[in-house]
Amino acid sequence: MAERDVVIGFGVGQSLPVRLDDAEIQRLRDALSGGGWFELRHDDGTAHIRLDTVVYVRIDKDEHRVGFG
Repeated sequence: MAERDVVIGFGVGQSLPVRLDDAEIQRLRDALSGGGWFELRHDDGTAHIRLDTVVYVRIDKDEHRVGFG
C-alpha cells in the first residue's frame, strides 16, 4: 500500500506529521465524527489522539515531484 504524508493539527497550535496508508487515513476520517480517543497506527509506531482536539487533517497528494515543475 502507498503511504501519504498527513499532518494532524490541534487547537493549541501543535501538529503531528505522520505517514499513513490509505486504510489508516480512512479509519481516521471515519473516527473523527465520533470524538473520544483514537489509536493511530503510523510508520513510526502508534499515537493516541483525542479526536475532539483535532482542528484539521492535511493529506498530501499521492504524486511526488522532484526538480522544477
